[in-house]
Amino acid sequence: MAAVSLLVGGIGIMNIMLVSVTERTREIGLRLAIGALEREVLLQFLIEAVVLAALGGLIGIVIATGASYAGAQLLGVPYLFDPAINLLSFVFSAGIGVLFGYFPGRRAARRGSTRSRRCATSEARRTSTTARCAAVCWARPSHSATVGVRAFVDSSADSHCRHCSPSSLSPSKGLS
Repeated sequence: MAAVSLLVGGIGIMNIMLVSVTERTREIGLRLAIGALEREVLLQFLIEAVVLAALGGLIGIVIATGASYAGAQLLGVPYLFDPAINLLSFVFSAGIGVLFGYFPGRRAARRGSTRSRRCATSEARRTSTTARCAAVCWARPSHSATVGVRAFVDSSADSHCRHCSPSSLSPSKGLS
């Protein structure tokens, strides 16, 4: 019965981690684009899976200990706490995290090489355009003193403020 519970818990962790990989495609691509190795991405997801499984194991130990104590009091028998058994159950739950977290982590590390980097590259391009526009606006004393950069820059699109159009960002025009 315990093996079935561990298998079901492991499949649940794997599904949660696969959803996490899908939702964090840009983050993975950005990490790989700035120089992270595939094994570092794999390690990140393995650590997340182990923490998730170990936390579940710890909660299970606390609940089981409380239920065992209550049952022992109800039946009038002595309660004996064995740390070795509880440590073993904690290690097994962390091991389930490693076992079922490896596949999503490997998928994240390999997925980043194409689609994730494409998403991250377009995100980085948009962010650098926004930062360049903001730097030009803040360099102009008349603009930065009256209105903040957020009034000029729309960070959700490849747009420029009315003061820093792409032509005004060229090196020949300067910041004046």
